Amino acid sequence: MDSLWIVLVILLIFLSSIIVYRRSTRRFRSSRSSYGRSLPSGSLGWPFLGETIDFISCAYSDHPERFMDTRRGMYGKVFKSHLFGSPTIVSTDAEVSRFVLQSDGSVFVPSYPKSLTELMGKSSILLINGSLQRRIHGLIGSFFKSSYLKAQITGEMQKYVHESMGGWREDRPIYIQDEAKSAKKKMVELVNKIIKEKRISGIPKVLKDVADVLIGNGSEKLTEDLISDNMIDLMIPGEDSVPVLITLAVKYLSDCPAALLQLTAENLTLKRLKDQLGEPLCWSDYGNSEDGERNCRGDEKGNERC
Repeated sequence: MDSLWIVLVILLIFLSSIIVYRRSTRRFRSSRSSYGRSLPSGSLGWPFLGETIDFISCAYSDHPERFMDTRRGMYGKVFKSHLFGSPTIVSTDAEVSRFVLQSDGSVFVPSYPKSLTELMGKSSILLINGSLQRRIHGLIGSFFKSSYLKAQITGEMQKYVHESMGGWREDRPIYIQDEAKSAKKKMVELVNKIIKEKRISGIPKVLKDVADVLIGNGSEKLTEDLISDNMIDLMIPGEDSVPVLITLAVKYLSDCPAALLQLTAENLTLKRLKDQLGEPLCWSDYGNSEDGERNCRGDEKGNERC
C-alpha cells in the first residue's frame, strides 16, 4: 500500500511539472506573438528542468564555455533555452549584450533567486536599475581606473595572498548556508561602522576606497544601506569569480607547458629587475607583460589560452 502511494505521489509531481512547463511555454509563445516577431532558434530541453542541468554541469567543469559554444554553433549568437525554471533568451553577441546593459530599467529588469537577493540586499547594484544604477556603476568604475588604486593594489594583493596562504587549513567542514547568512550580518555591521566613522572624520581629498567614493558623492539617494549593500557586493567577486578565474588560469597553463615556461621566465626576469631597482611590483608591470597578456587572451591562431 505504501509503495502505491509513493508511485501516485511521483506521478502527481511528474504531471504537475508537465502542466507548469506547458503553461510557461504557452506564455512564452503568446508573448512572442504579441510582439509579432519570431523567437531565435534553440531548444527548451526537458519539461520543467529545461537545460539547467547541462548549464550547471558545464559551469563547474574544466570547460565552462562549452554550453554556450555548442549552442552558438547550432543556433547562432542569440538562442532560446530554458534555465532555472524559466524560458530564456541567451545572448553571446557583444552588440546585443551592450544594448541590454545600457538600456533603462523599463526595458530589461534584473531578476535573481530569493536566496541570492537576501544575501545581496535590496539596494545592491545588481537589483537596482535606471539612472541610480548607472550613477553607482560610473562612480565605482571610475575609482577602479584611478591612478591611486593602481599604485596600491599590487602590493596589497601580494600581502593578502601571503596572509591567506599562512592561515590555510584543510579538512575543515563549512556549512555554506548558515555561514553565509552569519557572515552577511557581520559584514553589514562592520561596513555600517566604517561608513559612520568616515562621515564623522570627513572624506579625504584623495579617495582611498569605494566607501569614500560613494559617501563623497553627496547624493541623498546614496543611503547608508545602499552604500553598505554595494560594498559587500564588491567582495563577492573576490570570493567567487576571481578565484574561479585564477583556478582556470592555473589549469590551462598546466595543460600547456610551453606557455607556462614562457610566462614563468618572464615573471622571474621582472622580479630580478624589480629587486635590482629596489621597487615593488606595480600595475604597469603586468600591463606591459606581453606573454601574460597573450596567454590570457589566446592568440589569433586559437592556440592554448589560460
